[in-house]
Amino acid sequence: MGFTPVSLETYKGIFPDYSLTALAVAIVAAKAINRIESDPTWKWRAINAAKGGGLAAFEKAIDNPAGAFVVGAIQGWQQEQDS
Repeated sequence: MGFTPVSLETYKGIFPDYSLTALAVAIVAAKAINRIESDPTWKWRAINAAKGGGLAAFEKAIDNPAGAFVVGAIQGWQQEQDS
């Protein structure tokens, strides 16, 4: 099962005054985090990316404010695994 990123554009119709609102960012981040958490393989890959220094590249590739929340979750999972 592959991971399909959720774009902020997905929510454009929900937010008529579409500008990266805090709510839109939170929705996208939560969906991405839930999707990664629900698949042990993706979660393992995310943690290993953090260990390999790939989080900065990941955050840059996402290129939207939700990326910071996803990166924070991955860092938390990494710390959980390391303890």
